[in-house]
Amino acid sequence: MVSLVFLLVALLCLVTGVLRQRSWRRRGGTGVHPVLPAVAGLGAALVLIAPVTQQLVGTVAPGAGRLLSNCCTLLAAFAFSEMLGYLHGSAGAPAAAGRRRRVGLLLVVLAVLVVTFFLGRTPTGPVALFDYRGDLALTTYVVVYAAYLGLTLVRMLALAVRAVGRTRRRLRIGMAVLAAGCALGLVYAAGRVYTAVTAYAGLGPDGADRYCGGPFETAHCTLAVGLPALSVALIVVGIGIPLLLGAPGELRRWIADVRLAHELRPLWRALCDALPQIALTSPGAVDGRVPRYAASLRLYRRTVEVRDGALLLEPYRSPGDTREHRLRAARAGLSGERADAAVEAADLATALDRYRGAATLPDGPPPDRQAPDPGADDTRAEAQRLARVSAAFARREIEPLVGGAGQSGSAAR
Repeated sequence: MVSLVFLLVALLCLVTGVLRQRSWRRRGGTGVHPVLPAVAGLGAALVLIAPVTQQLVGTVAPGAGRLLSNCCTLLAAFAFSEMLGYLHGSAGAPAAAGRRRRVGLLLVVLAVLVVTFFLGRTPTGPVALFDYRGDLALTTYVVVYAAYLGLTLVRMLALAVRAVGRTRRRLRIGMAVLAAGCALGLVYAAGRVYTAVTAYAGLGPDGADRYCGGPFETAHCTLAVGLPALSVALIVVGIGIPLLLGAPGELRRWIADVRLAHELRPLWRALCDALPQIALTSPGAVDGRVPRYAASLRLYRRTVEVRDGALLLEPYRSPGDTREHRLRAARAGLSGERADAAVEAADLATALDRYRGAATLPDGPPPDRQAPDPGADDTRAEAQRLARVSAAFARREIEPLVGGAGQSGSAAR
């Protein structure tokens, strides 16, 4: 049961890290998300402290699983603390000097843990149970470990509490949950110090750790197993809450992007078939195939390709075509955006027909069309506009001219 609890929380760390990394990359971030090393350290600590893992590692070096787990815990706590400090704007020379001091302290603490672990009595049992009675080295090990963990958790708690009043709703909830996890971690750290010191002094009923069959089986198990598991879970959930609360909005956006890309397909397909050069497949553009889950990139790419195709068809468009299509739209009872989309679709269909037949314009050069302002360009709004054009193109809401305005008489109607 204890192994299952620790491994499930480790899985939560893994999932949170993966989701954070994917969200980071989708927003244009490069490299590793700052939270990934922290959750990876916590996950490794929980896997190593799980009884099933300790039994495997113990066959090589008794108690090594516990030592490695404790070191990973302190590394993860340090990473979380530094990440929160960075989010609070800790920068400049003073912050760098403080960071160097904290790194130095961490290295000293890790060295003390290794030395005192091997100086103390060899842990007994398959899950490395410590016996503190008269063992100064193991008692020092636990006190130093818990003291450093507590010091880091106090810094994290203070930063999280400060963030509650300074952040938006999603981050505020996340920081509140993280602060609760830090508070439980402090209770765990204080309990470890109390247990080790009283056992060493002979004041407790038992000087050795006791095996726990469940995380909340006894008060000792709650302190040694239940509290750290809950603390880690709350800290990880607190980090992941902004992502989880934003997931419905991300899902809605993804669905909207998929829908728009699908609606663009009829016009996009027709343009790509006639003008294969518009496909963004060259190494200098968006190289290769776009994964299906990357809906925003797929939509962006398809929008750009449709716009490029429309630009290449400009020499084959005519003001006479547009006037005739406007009249047809009015006779069909179309107005507003629907009429604009139908006219644009008919113009493009006529231009495509003229391009395929290498026909010349019937009434001179095309009109001067005002190019969109790049600074005010809105790709999503453009995709929505082109989706309406593509729908009108597929439905043939108004019949396009065939062969140009000069032949529009009766054959085109």
